[in-house]
Amino acid sequence: MSHSLAIAAGLFSAAAWGVASLLFAKFLREHAGERPPSAAGANLFKNCLALLVFLCLWPLLGGAWPGAAISGWLLLSGVLGFALGDSLYFAALPRCGVQAAAMIGQLNVPLAAVMGYLWNGERLGPLTVLGMFVAMAGVLLVLSDPVPIQQRGRSAYYRSGVIFALLNAVTIASGIFLGHVGIEDVDILPGTLMRMAGGIGGAFLVAPLWGALARALGVVDDSPAKETRNLIEPFRRRAWWKPLILASVAGSVIGLLPYHIALRELPSGIAAVMFATTPLFTLPLGKLMGERFGVRSVVGTLVGFAGVIGVISTLAQAAAPVITPVP
Repeated sequence: MSHSLAIAAGLFSAAAWGVASLLFAKFLREHAGERPPSAAGANLFKNCLALLVFLCLWPLLGGAWPGAAISGWLLLSGVLGFALGDSLYFAALPRCGVQAAAMIGQLNVPLAAVMGYLWNGERLGPLTVLGMFVAMAGVLLVLSDPVPIQQRGRSAYYRSGVIFALLNAVTIASGIFLGHVGIEDVDILPGTLMRMAGGIGGAFLVAPLWGALARALGVVDDSPAKETRNLIEPFRRRAWWKPLILASVAGSVIGLLPYHIALRELPSGIAAVMFATTPLFTLPLGKLMGERFGVRSVVGTLVGFAGVIGVISTLAQAAAPVITPVP
C-alpha cells in the first residue's frame, strides 16, 4: 500500500473517532438521568458490536491468526486501550467536554517520551522538551476557554473529567512505552479481533477498579459493585441502542480498520501525527453538532497539535540511525 493511502486511512480514522466522540458525549449527556449509562458499559457495548461486525467480515476478508506470543501482547493492548483507556475517555467526554478530553488525550505523546527518559534512559533534547511545553500550553488554553459548557458550573464534576482524560493519556502512553508489538507482521482483521477480545474481557477486570476510582474522584453514587452491574445495562435498555450503535459504528467499525492499516503501514511517528489530528476534526464537526467553542479552544487546539508534532519529529530524528560517510 502506498504511503498516501495509509496517511489517508490515518486521517480518516482520526475523523471517525472525532465523530464517535461527539456522538458518545451527546448520548452520555442526554441520558444522564436517574439511571445514567456508565462509561464502561457504553464502551463494552461499542466493543461487542465491533467484534460482532468483524467476526462477520472475517470469512470474507480472511487473515492468519498471530502466534501465541504476539496474541498475548495484542490482548494486553486491548485491555489497556479498549477496556481501560476508552472507558476513561468516555467518562471524560460528558464531564469536561469533547475538545478538552481530546486535547488532553494528545498528551500521551510527551508522556510516553518522559517514561522512556525516566525508565529507559532515552535522550530528551531541548527541542523535544520545548515541544512538550508547547503541547501543554495548548491544552491549558483549551481548559481556560471561558465559553461555558454544560458541566462548567459543577466544578468537582468538571475536574473529575479532566482527571479521567489525564488518566486516559497516561494509559495510552503506558501502552506505547510497553512496546510496539510487530503489528506490521499481523494481518489487519485477526489483529483487530484479538485486541477487541482483550477489550471485552478486560472490561470485567477494569469495572471494579473503575468504580473505586470514580468514588475517589467524587462521583459518590458509583461503586465497584455498581459499575460491574452497569456493564450490561446498555444491552437491556433498547432506547439506548440507536445512539450507541451510531456512535459505535462511527468509531469502532468504520474508523478502526483504517486505524490499524495506518498503524501497520506507516512509520510510528507519522502514524502518531495522523492519529493526533482528532481535535482538529472535532472543532468544525462539533460546531455542526451544537458544541460551543471559544477562541481559546481554537487557538489552543492548533498550538497543542503543533507541540505534539514537534515532540514526534524530534524523537524521530533522535532515533534515526547516524550514517557516517565513507571517505
